[in-house]
Amino acid sequence: MANSSRRRRRILVVDDDASYREAVAEGLKKEGFSVDVASDGRRALDRFAESIFDAVILDLRLPDMPGTEVCQKIRQASDVPILMLSASAEEIDVVLSFELGADDYVNKPLRMRELVARIEAAFRHRRHASSFDKLAHVREDLKIGPLSISFDARTVDRNGEAVPLSRREFDLLATLAARPGRVYSREELMAAVWQSESSDDRTLDTHIYRLRSKIEHDASHPELVVTVRGVGYLLNDKITVQ
Repeated sequence: MANSSRRRRRILVVDDDASYREAVAEGLKKEGFSVDVASDGRRALDRFAESIFDAVILDLRLPDMPGTEVCQKIRQASDVPILMLSASAEEIDVVLSFELGADDYVNKPLRMRELVARIEAAFRHRRHASSFDKLAHVREDLKIGPLSISFDARTVDRNGEAVPLSRREFDLLATLAARPGRVYSREELMAAVWQSESSDDRTLDTHIYRLRSKIEHDASHPELVVTVRGVGYLLNDKITVQ
């Protein structure tokens, strides 16, 4: 049975495959969402500029421009949840999608129940991020080794140089920094950052990888975000300035 609260949610589905696009749209309508569609990147951007959407499901391969470019343009204008949709599971595609602002990456062929669950998770994360922003000002700035973290400004410096983190990367670091030296399980991090009870290996590991590549002196030998094998991760509060 469709959730009645979904009737207020409007979703833009972007895919050049007409049969797939319509199948996804019809499936989401049956789940109670309001749905609009676009067949290419330009039409998607026009639709997005003309109307208000609560989420965008965006195919990675479009005929006129890469889905990642559409994602980037939408993200520059809006904080709306974006779920990338693709038959490709190449790591570079996953990493680039997250780097350009996607909230999730869903492989084709998809299962409707999984897609709906991921959409709902993206909505929960948006609510969580808003709460995080409102409460951030009560937390003092933190200095750990070479890192300076401002929770209020949502900025990170390494040895005085700004580190450009995505929204999820900052939330992940901020969660670990809430109690430096404390081990957070994979499930705890997924719940805190993605509002999910899953310990999705690819999602968490991709973001840990990207975070380390930006804040570590040597990402292949991390000293800040440390893996505790079989448990999870911690932010090392014993490290000295490098």
